[in-house]
Amino acid sequence: MSAPSNPKPRRHSSEKSIREPVKLRVVIHPAEGGRYWAEVPGFPGCVSEGDTLEEVRSNIRDAFGGVLWVMQADAELHPEDATPDDRDEAIDLIWS
Repeated sequence: MSAPSNPKPRRHSSEKSIREPVKLRVVIHPAEGGRYWAEVPGFPGCVSEGDTLEEVRSNIRDAFGGVLWVMQADAELHPEDATPDDRDEAIDLIWS
């Protein structure tokens, strides 16, 4: 049997076949009074707290968004690498 003339490209094992949100690793810690606090490993200072697990998860999402915004706002471009054809774009963080 011969191989098909137009074989389907193979997907890399890390590629997703459907669109889904990027997963963010967080560590949630119990705090006094039945509360919680959370941190994002690898992003110093990205912490938040909440009265419930649902609230601390929502709050840490917001905190991480703020950290990314600040990192982007403060990011230095490397002018020595710039070309007239460069594009400065915003992209969605969704695997496809």
